[in-house]
Amino acid sequence: MRRHADTTSVNTQRCRHDVLMPRSNAGIKRNRRPAGELTKSLQVRVAEHTLEEIRAAAKASGNISYSLYLERIVAMLADERGALPVFVDSEETHTAAA
Repeated sequence: MRRHADTTSVNTQRCRHDVLMPRSNAGIKRNRRPAGELTKSLQVRVAEHTLEEIRAAAKASGNISYSLYLERIVAMLADERGALPVFVDSEETHTAAA
């Protein structure tokens, strides 16, 4: 006897309460890092226009994941400059942004 959700079609699945829900295809179409590579979770909040720019650039870069796109930016900056840039902001800037 199966305890987990039964698949009813390619695009939907039944959850425990017999409600049809769309199946998630997260990660199926994106190019990601190799399986088994150790990673850490990072959750950030950005302005909507910044997210849209990241989405467009990641898609144009071969439809890579956002995390892989950000890792490549970090590697590129470190390679070009020898280290990541350090920004010196005043305390007022941090308070106003929060």
